Amino acid sequence: MTQTSEIVNELQTFLGKNVIELKNPRARRVYARVEKDFCRDTLTYLIKDMNITHLSTITGTDLGQEIELLYHFASRSKSTRLNSSHT
Repeated sequence: MTQTSEIVNELQTFLGKNVIELKNPRARRVYARVEKDFCRDTLTYLIKDMNITHLSTITGTDLGQEIELLYHFASRSKSTRLNSSHT
């Protein structure tokens, strides 16, 4: 089983300056907020490179001038969420 800290480190390396926020609020949960222009690349990386292949749901929140999209991914060995704000 992949350790959550390994997932956080791998994402930090990949995202670099494109990460707005990256945290591990509890076991098996990773929360990543990325620049809107980097969202597609991040999704592709999660699927192709990290083998996170189950998209549970996508939720949206109307923030007024922006729409926030929250992608919920899951797998047996790791669980991660990607949060990206879009204008």
